[in-house]
Amino acid sequence: MLCFSWDFASVGPGAAKIAEHLSLPPSSPSAGATDLKTRIEYAGLHSFALDHKSTLPSPRRTHIPGVNAMEGAFTFSLGNPKGTGRGYFRLFQVPSPDGGLKWKAASVLLSLWDLAGHEESFERTDGHISDLSGRGLWDDVEEEKKAAVESDPTVLIGE
Repeated sequence: MLCFSWDFASVGPGAAKIAEHLSLPPSSPSAGATDLKTRIEYAGLHSFALDHKSTLPSPRRTHIPGVNAMEGAFTFSLGNPKGTGRGYFRLFQVPSPDGGLKWKAASVLLSLWDLAGHEESFERTDGHISDLSGRGLWDDVEEEKKAAVESDPTVLIGE
């Protein structure tokens, strides 16, 4: 499945189908259908780098009998929407038509890690009272938390 916009699509099988899908403009109006950019240009993937902070040493040779293979983790950035991501690749060395060997991707996985302007909030939203000094008994603190949550509910359920 490829999604570089809200235009989700199952593509394939084969590299030609994937290349065709990525070379077309986005079809979703919210994804910039008026742009004449291809899906891959619109996403603006850039700044690819090996992820040396990963628990997986990158890159590393993979031991598959009879096959020269390599795998690793990487990071990247997006231009639209602004964000950063992480990925994983697995490459195999295969014979090329000229008699040599060439690397082919068996897997390339991408994951959006951070979306600019939509950062994760680290504030407590459940009415947490950070200063407990001089508040009295635990039951009083719990009642105060409950009152704070009920005065500004995150979700309101009605009949």
